[in-house]
Amino acid sequence: MTAKSTRDHPIIAAMNKGHFAGPIMGSYRLGLQNQTVLIPHAARSHYQLDQKGSPKSGNVQPCLGISETAKFCRTYDHLSTISELSETEHDTNVGLPSVSRLCIDTKCRHDPPNIRLTERNEIIQKIYPGSILQVCGPPMTGKSTIVTQAIDDMREIEGYRSASNNGRIIYHPILCRGLLTLQDILSAVMRKLKPGTFNGNIEWDVGYVLQEIQFILQLCGSHHNVFVFHKCELLRTSGRDHEFLIFLSQLVNTFMSLNFKLSVVFTTYKKFPISGRSTEYVDVGMFTDQWDIFTLLQYYAPGVHVSEYVYICDKFLCLPECVIRLAEEYLVKDAYHPTPEQLEKIVCCDVNFHALIFEKRVAEVVEWLPKDDVELLWQFCFSLDVTFTEEYLREVYLAVNGSQKVFTWQFLLGRLKDNHIIREIKGSARLAVHPLVIYFCQTSCVKVTMTIADQSCSAYTNFIGRVLKAAEASMKLHGKRGQVYGCLAEEWPHIRGVLQRAIQCTTGTFEAFLRVGVQARRVIVTCFPQEAKLFYKSLYESSKMFGTPQQTAVMEGFLAIVYTFGQGIDWRFAERHIDSAIETLKEQGPVFFYKWALRRKAIFLNRQSRYQESLKYFRLAKHVTRCDSRRDPDDPIQVSELQENEDDVTAEIYEAEPLIQCSKRKHLTQIKGMLINLLNDIEDRCPNHPYLEVLLLNLGLIEERVSNDLDEILWWYKRSYEVRSYLEKIVPQNMLVALQLMAKTLSEKGQQDQSEKYLRKSLQISQAYAWVHNDTASALTFLGEVQFKQKHFYDAFESAVEADDIFQKSCKSHQFRLNVIMNLVHYRTLLRQQMVLSRSNDHRSLNPNLVKTAEDYVQYLLDVGSTMTEHLTLEGHHYMMSAHEHGMLLHWGNSTKQFEAYKKSLIKYVQDNPCVQKIIMSDKDFEKK
Repeated sequence: MTAKSTRDHPIIAAMNKGHFAGPIMGSYRLGLQNQTVLIPHAARSHYQLDQKGSPKSGNVQPCLGISETAKFCRTYDHLSTISELSETEHDTNVGLPSVSRLCIDTKCRHDPPNIRLTERNEIIQKIYPGSILQVCGPPMTGKSTIVTQAIDDMREIEGYRSASNNGRIIYHPILCRGLLTLQDILSAVMRKLKPGTFNGNIEWDVGYVLQEIQFILQLCGSHHNVFVFHKCELLRTSGRDHEFLIFLSQLVNTFMSLNFKLSVVFTTYKKFPISGRSTEYVDVGMFTDQWDIFTLLQYYAPGVHVSEYVYICDKFLCLPECVIRLAEEYLVKDAYHPTPEQLEKIVCCDVNFHALIFEKRVAEVVEWLPKDDVELLWQFCFSLDVTFTEEYLREVYLAVNGSQKVFTWQFLLGRLKDNHIIREIKGSARLAVHPLVIYFCQTSCVKVTMTIADQSCSAYTNFIGRVLKAAEASMKLHGKRGQVYGCLAEEWPHIRGVLQRAIQCTTGTFEAFLRVGVQARRVIVTCFPQEAKLFYKSLYESSKMFGTPQQTAVMEGFLAIVYTFGQGIDWRFAERHIDSAIETLKEQGPVFFYKWALRRKAIFLNRQSRYQESLKYFRLAKHVTRCDSRRDPDDPIQVSELQENEDDVTAEIYEAEPLIQCSKRKHLTQIKGMLINLLNDIEDRCPNHPYLEVLLLNLGLIEERVSNDLDEILWWYKRSYEVRSYLEKIVPQNMLVALQLMAKTLSEKGQQDQSEKYLRKSLQISQAYAWVHNDTASALTFLGEVQFKQKHFYDAFESAVEADDIFQKSCKSHQFRLNVIMNLVHYRTLLRQQMVLSRSNDHRSLNPNLVKTAEDYVQYLLDVGSTMTEHLTLEGHHYMMSAHEHGMLLHWGNSTKQFEAYKKSLIKYVQDNPCVQKIIMSDKDFEKK
């Protein structure tokens, strides 16, 4: 429906006579900026208007006198501000605490932090009767809150408080988030003027809306009314900004001509092209003033020494909401506060923290930035600490758009800076991308190939600096333990020099970063497993453009490694790339990296329990002879002799596990002697070897199979745990295997409570590091066995179900999975007995897994095991035969047909697997049978 015509109204007459300025082509001549009125319907209903829009005189008396009206205006103005901002509190710019946050939350302090004074003072100066003020800035900079606080500041100015000044400030906020047309704006205005009165879609007439606004202005008398339209950016992106600005012009000029004091403010992250008399502009930039950061941190973390955290916010979290979240999440929740070094790593790497801040605002990037800008900046968005130079950005821009676009470069750079899409880092000639854009690029499906361009400063300088800083901090904490840095202690001075030279490099950065990728490979993977994936992917892509085939193959091998660590392990991706690297390195060298790649393939296979295949690649590596001739010392992929010796020892350590898993009992004593000799010689051959704890763990593993002396086994596992403890604060995930094997041994000794304690600690680490991982599944399996011994049968069943689910996602062909499913057979059998005794099936509906019977799990084990028969060890074959046996027992005396079916299947399985025949009987005896 259409609102009633107001063609004869004095306001419309004034508009028709041209008492307001119209638009100018290319820009808009206005008188005030966007701000909105909020007045209760109760106050409006006490007046009746004649046809001319004036209050009727006669028998209708207003219920409020002048003094009461003034009191009402003060009270309602305050309440409306709270109501409006509380409505938008969850998603508005919260650079400063809003009125609602301060007044409604009793936990907050009464006085807001005194920050953003420069912007607030500029806004105060530009809000004057008849002005239209545009407050523009990137998302999340706190524009709406700054405007609100500036208006509060105006009320505190002595001139406005003076009794002789009959001009209070009345604040009218209107939220325009998501509004696309002028009709949407008019509807929002009317909903605030007369809340709850109108239902359904109504097409509003501008004149009628202005008439309703006049009632409010008359009620407010000579007070200065400031209308604030919050979050108007969609009007600009939808192309409806022209009609919106005309409406603001009408609003200001019409009422100024009627001698009302009125100003308009509107906030936006998309700049509106306005010009003309009384039009003003305030730019709200990034939150980088260190005193403001200190003040805001101190406000939200009282009693904490926050000065040492200011540089982190200035460098990475240059948005008010980020600073507030940092204080709330890490400085006030717990008594323990992370060190600045630890917090810096958390800020750069913690994806959950990033999601907490940015997820609700990430959709705004699509509206804020053109697609071309996103694709250009994606290269610089792999981490919050990425910085780059103008020269590097220019090279990337020209590479993407071609040299014919040189003339547009300066225009693009100016636009990116003016809109705060990129910002200059204080004290350097480097740039960084807005944090929200970084998060968008990290979580978006839009992917652009990254390259490290030659002849320019790379975006990875900060990342390498952080690697260097983390390693140095580890040294101070733990002394000279080689594995603290993920490398040999004796190699660290050389690696540190490589990192420092790369940071200082301004030309030829590809070779400098290539050298870092080779020399500091374990430091990078140990300290930053997730970011290492992007770093090595970038190096690999760059090597295809700027490097040799040998360099490309080495980087491809490193890329394969990093995808077997951290979250999101991808074994297929890793094997595909390591195979490709091996093929090139075999033909073209270098010899060391050919051997290195063969050994890494063997380690990959070992971690997937493919032990026979793993031994094959270890043997292949042994047949590759080391080349005595030294390569060019300037070769960026050259390694030292010390690193070559260290890799030989590493291979001997890691070859032990598949040997233990695949060897017969009579050979295990010989293998144990080899490992004891290696342990005695390791300090002479390679002091402070980073994988000493793996060697100690293997000695405990072999003791399990040789003597089953639980005290001896536990002693070896505890030694491994003690060595790993040096790394507990640096890479806690390194503790997982030792914790689990100690827990397993303690459980066998009957110490279930102590065993459960270690397993809970292991799961807590996995929760923070990577839940979908083989180590998590192993811990849950051992926990289920402990719970079974504690007679918590249902809990044991739940743990085993979750362990199998994780194995399906992380490594579905892992042999240990057969152990998990066999446990499910046992647990389900016992639960069935309990259900029979209790004569209750109610809890089946509460857990769909209970619908499966024990026989279902037996068949499930056989199905899973049939996909692994090519690489099963003797232990794996044991589980397969045991599954047949359990199938027979489940049908003993119940179903002769099913019993015979499992029996025939068992005989066929033994016949098809010669290694199983040798376990059961000699070949001659088997033939006789």
